[in-house]
Amino acid sequence: MIHNFSPYGADTVNITATTSSNRVALNLPTAPVNPDVRIYNAGTVPVFIVFGDSTVTATTARMPIPPGAVEVFTMGAQATHMAGITASGSAVVYATTGRGS
Repeated sequence: MIHNFSPYGADTVNITATTSSNRVALNLPTAPVNPDVRIYNAGTVPVFIVFGDSTVTATTARMPIPPGAVEVFTMGAQATHMAGITASGSAVVYATTGRGS
């Protein structure tokens, strides 16, 4: 069954992805659940993202998010941060935690 995405409140964070990896801590719920994260690339260039701990680093070999795209991912327990990088230019990427797809 597919459920609409429901955010956990004002939990959106963002990064400005450039040609150097940048990371941000995700706003995660306090209960031990595997939340979903809605990603929106507001830029005009693809952003390559990866999820992990506080040391996560993105490379252009990671998952590309096209300009204007919205994707939803289910996080594992170890994923507390998101990192992003571009091959050229820059783009703002928003990450909102919640449930659903």
